[in-house]
Amino acid sequence: MKKVIAIGLCVFFLATCAISNAEEQNIIEDIIVYYGSYGEAADETVTGLLKQLDEDSASKWKSILNYWKFANNDIEIHYDVLPDGLPETDELCMVVLGFQLNEDGSMKDELVERLKVVLASAKKYPNAYIVCTGGGTAKNDSLSTEAGRMTEWLVENGIDRERIILENHSLTTAQNAIFTSRILGEQYPQVKQLAIISSDYHIATGALLFEAESILQQMDMTVVSNAAWKAPSGVLSTMFQAGALIELSGDQETAFEIYYETYDIHELPWKEEKQLSRMADALEATTGYSMAGWDDSHYVYVYESDGIPYRAVTDFSAELCEQLEAIDFFDEDHDARVAEVIGPLPLVLLEDLSQYYPTQEELDAWIGKSGRDLLNSGFEQWGYYFDEETSECDMISGLFEYRVGFHETIKEGSDPEQALYRLTVKNIEITGVSNRATDWPLYYGESEYDDHTAEWIFPESPEMTEEVMAVFNHAKEELGGGDYEPIAFLGESEGIYCVFCRVTGVYDGAKPYYTLVYVSENGVQNIWDIWMEKHVK
Repeated sequence: MKKVIAIGLCVFFLATCAISNAEEQNIIEDIIVYYGSYGEAADETVTGLLKQLDEDSASKWKSILNYWKFANNDIEIHYDVLPDGLPETDELCMVVLGFQLNEDGSMKDELVERLKVVLASAKKYPNAYIVCTGGGTAKNDSLSTEAGRMTEWLVENGIDRERIILENHSLTTAQNAIFTSRILGEQYPQVKQLAIISSDYHIATGALLFEAESILQQMDMTVVSNAAWKAPSGVLSTMFQAGALIELSGDQETAFEIYYETYDIHELPWKEEKQLSRMADALEATTGYSMAGWDDSHYVYVYESDGIPYRAVTDFSAELCEQLEAIDFFDEDHDARVAEVIGPLPLVLLEDLSQYYPTQEELDAWIGKSGRDLLNSGFEQWGYYFDEETSECDMISGLFEYRVGFHETIKEGSDPEQALYRLTVKNIEITGVSNRATDWPLYYGESEYDDHTAEWIFPESPEMTEEVMAVFNHAKEELGGGDYEPIAFLGESEGIYCVFCRVTGVYDGAKPYYTLVYVSENGVQNIWDIWMEKHVK
């Protein structure tokens, strides 16, 4: 009984704390919005709200408000290069704020102009560190980041790579401050003074957020100066700053509503779709099913996020394979241990698999065709073979799983495969992503290819040699579902040949698709369908 009472008291206490924290957050946001809306005219209201906070929190936010007034009214902006009189040691760190990339991942002119200011300042203060900030904001290039592009430019222009600190995950100025402060506090304790470098209209906001984060986290670090590129236009309102401070305080959802939807001056691609850069981002984005496959070169993670299927791929190694295999599937912390291994790895590919869905017109084209047509075009049965009550069958083709309904059913005692040939398709729909989506290529089943880790030898020419053609023709007898035309010989490993093929179904009007066929003298070892036909020349 004592244990029950103790637990009950703990739950009551925690619930009380949660309510108290929520109330405090509401008060803080009221303070920010009042000042963002009315400026110093809201001083009396803000002072009353500050009194409702505990002493420590009230002191921090009072200091932040004072700096907010200073940043917008009294801060001196220095153009083109940092001013004289700053520390000549690595106590000083320049922070260059990012700017949205072009759709193809290249830098916009404004970001290059900011870098010119960094270059001049870095030459003036050769012992100072440089933080490049900004994550992936290129609509059509999920792997490029603002920080990465800036680093490349600085190194190409003579800056020692050892001086540059990369913060390449942030998507907002508030996140610039949060992530950079964390990196500096944990890894560069010698840094005490920050100099913000950006466009002139952005300096006050950048300085405010970095100083506010330092105050909130009680860090021994402060903003002491700045340098700016003189932009032809641009302004960030106090309500934009209010939204950024709300994000800094921990309420990202409200912050986005305030300054991304109303006060932002740019069209940002992550309003439509968040850009991911690490496998941990994909794990965090998962809201539905997931599956994974790996070998000693790639880890492939297929998952659903808000109803859309994605495939995330990262480079892998034999050492990481061993680490995963050492994790007991039945351990309570299995998922967390797997995340520790794969989470930090950068993505080399992120695909929206829904782009490969067949159209409704393509699905409807199967209605009235036979089960033989399905099987001869690459469909395979899986799961329970046939539901006699509903006359439905689960099938796999390429990346997707399908539910196929037939007009007839299979008579009891008949051979299932032969019976399926004679049935007529009534309806067909996609039910999910198949495990083939994790092939890179990987193999499920026992064969020579299974656990094959030997080195692949790539030919100088992709032409089919007589030797490879003889092995392929011998193995071709096992290939069903269409006519396999060998196009190119891609590689060999210990008697296993990889052949790139065009496959055409045997029924009228069949569209060709492409596949990798792995063959040896003992027959077919693996088949990996390639459904991204638009990429095949």
